[in-house]
Amino acid sequence: MTGLATCGNVTGKVPKAVAGVLTGNGAGSFSLSFDENFCHAANSVTATPGTYTVGSNGRTTMTLNGDGIIGYLVGANEGFLITIDPAVLSGFGEPQAAGALTNSAVAGGYAGVATDPTAFSVNVFSGEFSANGASPTGNLTGRVDIGDASGSQSGASFAATYSVSSSPANGRGTVNLTAQTVGALSRMSCLRRNLLWCR
Repeated sequence: MTGLATCGNVTGKVPKAVAGVLTGNGAGSFSLSFDENFCHAANSVTATPGTYTVGSNGRTTMTLNGDGIIGYLVGANEGFLITIDPAVLSGFGEPQAAGALTNSAVAGGYAGVATDPTAFSVNVFSGEFSANGASPTGNLTGRVDIGDASGSQSGASFAATYSVSSSPANGRGTVNLTAQTVGALSRMSCLRRNLLWCR
């Protein structure tokens, strides 16, 4: 989910992004583990409890630490989410593949893009990537087009290492950029193929 949030003594709002795994019990309770950029710093939260109700039309209301989230389901475990706080974070929730996810689960080719930038300070990019699935550390390579405050780059080399863990949040992966030409992407890189994977 992405949006704009207040941050301490900073004037105005700053971009915020959140990605995680929500596990419901089918009876009105869930557990959420997530990562976020909290005032431009990484923050990780594990197993936060919450409650939910689902209407017959698929509209879902969730409560988490006193905050509200509304979901509109389009299928089992799949829908659009929006928070009802001043940040107005929004994004999509997708079903997670059954079974433990590891480095080999993301082997193959990807197309990536920065979706829904929330402010001009957010770097935009698109590109093609390939993950080799090696364990315990995989390699991710490719080419990207980048637009940021310093100008644009076309066809820049992309290189990173990655590691996907099955615990504490199944499918949570970390990516460490290694190519100097892609420093502009160090804030957020996301790939998607049946899972959400962000750093």
